[in-house]
Amino acid sequence: MGRRRRLQEHLQDHLGRQVTDIAHPRPALKLTNVTKRFGANTALNGASLTLYAGQIHALVGMNGSGKSTMVKLLSGFHTADEGTIELLGANPGVGFVHQDLALIDNMTVLENMTLGRKPNMKRGVIDWRQESTRAEGLLRRFGIQHLLYSPVGEITKAEATIVAIARALGEHDGNTTVLVLDEPTSTLPAAQTEQLLKVMQACAEDGIAVLFISHRLQEVLSIAPDVTVLYNGKVVYSGSTTGMDVASLAARIGSVSASSEIGPAGTQSAPAHGILADADAKVILSAESVSGLILTDCWFNVRRGEVLGIIGMLGSGVEEIGRYISGRSAPLSGTVRLASSPTGRIDLQKVGYVPSDRARNAVLSGLSARENASITGLKRFLRTGAINVRAEREAMKASFEAMTVYPPDTEAPMLSFSGGNQQKILFARWLHTEPEVLVAEEPTQGVDVHAKAQILENLHEYARSGRSVVLITGEPEEIYAYCDRIIVVDGGRIISELGAPITGAEILKAMHEREVHVD
Repeated sequence: MGRRRRLQEHLQDHLGRQVTDIAHPRPALKLTNVTKRFGANTALNGASLTLYAGQIHALVGMNGSGKSTMVKLLSGFHTADEGTIELLGANPGVGFVHQDLALIDNMTVLENMTLGRKPNMKRGVIDWRQESTRAEGLLRRFGIQHLLYSPVGEITKAEATIVAIARALGEHDGNTTVLVLDEPTSTLPAAQTEQLLKVMQACAEDGIAVLFISHRLQEVLSIAPDVTVLYNGKVVYSGSTTGMDVASLAARIGSVSASSEIGPAGTQSAPAHGILADADAKVILSAESVSGLILTDCWFNVRRGEVLGIIGMLGSGVEEIGRYISGRSAPLSGTVRLASSPTGRIDLQKVGYVPSDRARNAVLSGLSARENASITGLKRFLRTGAINVRAEREAMKASFEAMTVYPPDTEAPMLSFSGGNQQKILFARWLHTEPEVLVAEEPTQGVDVHAKAQILENLHEYARSGRSVVLITGEPEEIYAYCDRIIVVDGGRIISELGAPITGAEILKAMHEREVHVD
């Protein structure tokens, strides 16, 4: 029984009258006019937020809006430059569950529950009897105590998240009064999402203040009575979700960006000129009934001269598309065709591919920047069986200048460059070979704001030259101003297609059309 309900019954017993639900219980945590700067960049600008005991409060905003900075301030990882953060109540404590759950798959649930705190000891070793009693009590609240001795790698994602929540609630000697959940449902299918939302409700019923950070707007509206919207480090709305629907919340998140973000050539929405806006342009790549581990029966075309955006949240299936349409992996069923290929099969030289995990799947860490960039087109530098390094160096220098790589030192080790410049070099790797289609996953991931604009502008110009670019991302606010069409993927299927001009609010609405109901 929740603390709020117990308080109501206590008042009813002593006052002899019906007591209605407490609309505004005591504050558990307050941020007041908090500002955090990193050099010349202001990540949070006078942000205020109040969490109340026994309530779920959602925090939403586009990528780079300041959500992560706020979480790091709450955790003590960063210190605010201005303003105050107050944790209120008797023996207060804050528990955190991040996107990376910090669980070890080959350890049991019980063993994971002991991590991050000093376990009970007996004669110099862990007292597993006391630890199991403690962990079972925390897990029982959520009905998963039977998983105590199961390896985390063998339970569902939702169950693993609940384990992380239970562990967080057990911190501070069991006095966790505020629970911060950072995108806890981002990788969950619908059934598991519903399970986790019920767990969040149970936490609130126990009097815990829950901060729910999410991109899934329907989930926010289904469970959070209050929401705070961040944009560019500022709170642009904080209040009740009563009467809101996905469209109106998306408008609050996206309307500021739609009027403020500047796309190529100074436009405020997707460009539409010449060949790029030609719906009858030649189809140069087609996906026909493509299915994978998550994707189901997806059909779409890529036209000559366009920038096509494909967007979807993590777990939607969007993360499979790049490998399939670039020919790097074969779909479980369906066909991907390249029009210029006699057999229709993907020619790996004609379809370039920049993967999302550049450190693992793209960067050749032991080589120079020149060697990283030229590797896709070494044949053009071969002279009598050997590489003409001088010609290679000159060609890569020109490519680096076109991509504004800084410093433009082709001989420097690849790992000596910043993340943004490494990404530019990976695009130079393909652009100098002039593929018919360039497929890029998360093209601006880990890239500073100036490098983002330069990369996207170059890709936009590449498409204008008569080739095609496919940008695949879970963060549409990064790319939408540079796209001629956007395909939205959810639940493994294409659910919407948007054409220029495109606004951030339209994209957010399309991404969150599916409803989630919590009983």
